Order: sequence, then C-alpha cells, then structure tokens
Amino acid sequence: MKNTLMSILLAASIIAACTPSATANPPTAAPPTPFAPTEVVVPTDTPQATVTPEPSAVVAPTETSTPVFDWATNFAAPILQAIAGQPPTYEDIFSDPNSGWYNGATSGEAPPKIDGEKRYDHGEYRITTNGVTAEHPIVCSGVPDENVGLFADFVAEFDVKFISGSEGDWHLQFHRNVGLYKAGLTYSGYFSFGKCGFGSNECTNLADTTGAHIRLDNYNHVQLIVKGTRMAAYINDIPTLFVEDSLHVAENASGYFSLNVCNAGAAPLDTKWDNFRVWDISGLP
Repeated sequence: MKNTLMSILLAASIIAACTPSATANPPTAAPPTPFAPTEVVVPTDTPQATVTPEPSAVVAPTETSTPVFDWATNFAAPILQAIAGQPPTYEDIFSDPNSGWYNGATSGEAPPKIDGEKRYDHGEYRITTNGVTAEHPIVCSGVPDENVGLFADFVAEFDVKFISGSEGDWHLQFHRNVGLYKAGLTYSGYFSFGKCGFGSNECTNLADTTGAHIRLDNYNHVQLIVKGTRMAAYINDIPTLFVEDSLHVAENASGYFSLNVCNAGAAPLDTKWDNFRVWDISGLP
C-alpha cells in the first residue's frame, strides 16, 4: 500500500529493547465497529513489486505529553463517530489471491537484507521473514504494497498476530514516499509509532507503550487514525498510543501502505494478517 519509493530504509535496530514511554490509560471512545478487548478476533477469509529495504523499530522512545483522555476525546472520537456506519474506501479480507498484494518469495541485498515470503494463505495474508545471520543481524520481508492506493488522512484497521518466532516486529508502513511512517508491535510487547528516511540513514522511534490488552499469542485488532501531523492507535478497542510529529514534512503528507515483518532472531518470524480496511478522512475538519 508510491509514487517515488526509496530504497533507503535502512538497517535500523527494529527490535531494540524499548523502554516504555507515552503509556496510555484507556478511556472509552467510539470506534466505527466495537472490538471487544477480551474477545479474539477470528479472521475471515488475500504481483510482483520492486523489492525495497524495509526499516524497522529503532532508537529509544520519546515522551508524549498529551493525556490519553484529551486525545481520545478530542482527536479520535469525533473522527470515529464521523465514519461510523460508513463503508471503507478500501477493503480486503484476503479471500481473493488476485486482489493485488505481493504473492511469493522476497529477496534483496540492500540493507536491511530482504529474505522471506508474502502470500495469501486460506483467507488470510501471511508474512514470514527468515532468520538473521552474523552478516545480516536484521532481516525484513521487504516489498512495498501499492495496490491500496495513496492515502493522506485515514483510519485503517486490521487484525494481525504472531505465529512463531522470538524477536522482531510486524509493522504497517504508511505515507511511504520520500520516507515513511510506521506503526507496529515488537515480539516483546511494545507498540510504537516511528518514521524512517527523511534525509537520514536511521529510523526514529516517535513514541511507544505496552499494556495487558496487547496480545502476543493471538490476534490483535488494530485501528490507526492519522490526520495531519497527529497519529493515534486503538488496540482491541483500547485507546493505546498518540503522538504528534512536530517535524512532519510536506513530502510525506501522503503515500502508500505496506505490510511488513522484520526479524532479529535466528528462527523465522511468522505472522498472519486479515480484514484490512481503510477510510479516507481527508474531507473531515
């Protein structure tokens, strides 16, 4: 999910142990469809692209000072209420293997090394990244996904879980253009927002958090709200993380999406994704 994509995205330490910052204490909000935090989301029943390096989670987190009650009430809730009951702009439950997501092995030598597979798998989308070596301490799945189209302001939701592995992260990249933003979960249980590129050879962690509502052994239902310089995430119906990027650049006000997995362990890191939906909210105030 680029007009011009860079093959920059660097070997950043995607899985460095993160110290919690910007933690979120859940208030209530009104997502477009309720996702009960105590229920498992059961997934329903997804060409070839140029392989580009996929960066991953990185440096120490920074604090966000906006209280969770403020952002959930004043930023997220009005947007979620506005799209409640509205059909998504884009939707894929991965039941059609010809719906345009990459389907096959991935490989590439540009750092980080690309070595894995992205494929449709019985009504889900499976992304596997092979294990690391001494020569390549970070290995990613690679391959951008342009089939979703370009988005600027949006709400995106999807279900995702780890199947196997021990170190690494899954992350949704968005606004892939000259650089990219990403939202993802490490195998150690930290959810974060970050950005990569933007004239440097590193990724930057914007904020991260953890919590008992974040699952490592089953599906998480993730909902991202991105508008202007502000980004928020609900996980399993719980307001989880908010950040505003004061250094946001106009060149990355919009871009493509990409589903990605990066590994820092010797064993393959395997994930499944399902029920991917996006609402364009560019017309909202």
